[in-house]
Amino acid sequence: VLVIACEGMAALHLQHETGEIINRVNAFLGFNAIGRIRIVQKPVTVDKGRLKPSIRPLTAAEKVKLSGTVGMIEDDGLRASLERLGATILGQKKI
Repeated sequence: VLVIACEGMAALHLQHETGEIINRVNAFLGFNAIGRIRIVQKPVTVDKGRLKPSIRPLTAAEKVKLSGTVGMIEDDGLRASLERLGATILGQKKI
């Protein structure tokens, strides 16, 4: 028995799709792991997510290295995204 918690309208939709869900899960696992589904209607809490780690400011040398690495990229949006990614990676505290 697979127990699934969901809210109002989602429970109705889920009830109509139980046969398909059981078939797909069992096909994915390769054996009949689920015989039936029990639906529990209750408020589902949403995970607030992890806190963002604190990122230290980059040194001048790190900024120059990062700019040189992504400087040849012609697409402005892609270059800006990669600069943000690089700054995040370089700014993380090393263990």
